Amino acid sequence: MMENRDHVSGKAARLPVLHYDVTFIPNPMRHGITNDEALSDFVSARNRLVYILAPTVTIGPSGNAFIATLPDGDSFIDFESGPNVYSIYLSEDLLSLDRYLYVEFVSATAVNSNVFDKFVEAIEALDGWAISIGGMRDGYVIVFSDRICVRGKPFASANTLSEVVQIVASNLHPI
Repeated sequence: MMENRDHVSGKAARLPVLHYDVTFIPNPMRHGITNDEALSDFVSARNRLVYILAPTVTIGPSGNAFIATLPDGDSFIDFESGPNVYSIYLSEDLLSLDRYLYVEFVSATAVNSNVFDKFVEAIEALDGWAISIGGMRDGYVIVFSDRICVRGKPFASANTLSEVVQIVASNLHPI
């Protein structure tokens, strides 16, 4: 049975929906972190999101991240095995130093207000992080702890979380 997407009542529902027409929304909370700090912060932030979302949806392609060190002292991110089938793709890469965790919904049934509440819960305790949601036709969403930013034609009239959820669910681009 599909969730009634019109019923929203959590923290995310109280956030303002802001419209942007730029292709990149910079994170004002970047704080000039270094690459080493970014790697450590990314692992912590990603693992928190995995932990918070795990009871609600299946996340893939991998599980928790950890920093591994090579014999020469170089560090890299490694991952626990994840499920073969998942409803949210969570990137294994730190795509920029802007403190964004990049996700894509694999299934429209995973798109609901509860997941957006979990996004907010995960990033509230993380200094300056946001959830960047891609994988949509002509649209993009970034969830900060204090606002939801949208871009693209499908979101032109979206002013509430309920509307954002409906638009995301109906505009997914297959992975």
